[in-house]
Amino acid sequence: MAKGHTSAEVGEELGISAQTASAHLKNIYRKLQVRSRAQAVSKAFALGCLR
Repeated sequence: MAKGHTSAEVGEELGISAQTASAHLKNIYRKLQVRSRAQAVSKAFALGCLR
């Protein structure tokens, strides 16, 4: 996600469907209290989850 991949690309890499990848992404948004990929990446970076 942080590298700009689509849900379909993430799903393929992880061996899950695009829909499952999207569902996981929505859960990440909820947990980080954000509304977009950009906000999620920014917050994860600020929290030290990304390098």
